[in-house]
Amino acid sequence: MKAKELKDINQSTRKMILAFMKDHDMTLNAFCKEAKLHQNQIWLYLYSGDESKGVHSGTLQKLGEYMSSKKLVRSKK
Repeated sequence: MKAKELKDINQSTRKMILAFMKDHDMTLNAFCKEAKLHQNQIWLYLYSGDESKGVHSGTLQKLGEYMSSKKLVRSKK
């Protein structure tokens, strides 16, 4: 990752989460349970419309670990 990419990290992360849920036919609830994240925080992050909302670095790590894992509990049909 390059420093320039950090500028749009929240927008990129939102798109990545939404694409992942769509590709794996997952609800937000299922995604958050499997990724061990708080659904209300992720909902606010994705859908509040507040571009200034972000997530903590620990949450970014959990997202990366979960979405890059080959041991997904639920896979695309």
